[in-house]
Amino acid sequence: MKNQVTFDIYTEDVNREGVENALFSLGISSFTLIPASGCYFGQSEHSLIIRIIGSADLLEDVKKIGWNIKHAQHQATVLLSSYNCTTEIL
Repeated sequence: MKNQVTFDIYTEDVNREGVENALFSLGISSFTLIPASGCYFGQSEHSLIIRIIGSADLLEDVKKIGWNIKHAQHQATVLLSSYNCTTEIL
């Protein structure tokens, strides 16, 4: 078992290829893209949750990814959440 951090970036689902390129450009090669239905100030939108699990020192890179996505997609906001987790590769 390994203590790690789960980072979730919530964004509008408009450019998955651009999202993947943003991740790869910062050396993030393992992640999960989760399609979701979101609501922003009462308006429904197709959303994407980008889940990255790794060490806490990834925080600055994950923030950069969020900022890059926000600017590339001209979004008012992108949400980043994080929480401690325990992982085990089976």
